[in-house]
Amino acid sequence: MTKMTMAAGLIAITTLAGCQLTPQQQQAGATLGGLAAGLLVAGAFDANTELTILAAAAGAVAGQLLYQDSLTGDCAYADGSGGYRIAPCP
Repeated sequence: MTKMTMAAGLIAITTLAGCQLTPQQQQAGATLGGLAAGLLVAGAFDANTELTILAAAAGAVAGQLLYQDSLTGDCAYADGSGGYRIAPCP
């Protein structure tokens, strides 16, 4: 594991460890957690530098999207025909 991957994971874990997080801290934690997940996946597949950056960026975006969904309480569900519908999360 690279030092960058380990540092990103440590930052994400440290951010999420607090009990009473502000919304800004929760958002930052979701972004950092997604970024760390992207780095871990890239590291697991021995990706080159460009793919590692892409995986980290995609992970950060995914973390943001998950955070935003948690605010509304809505989730997107596939409708089987290539589209999706929005409904409350279980």
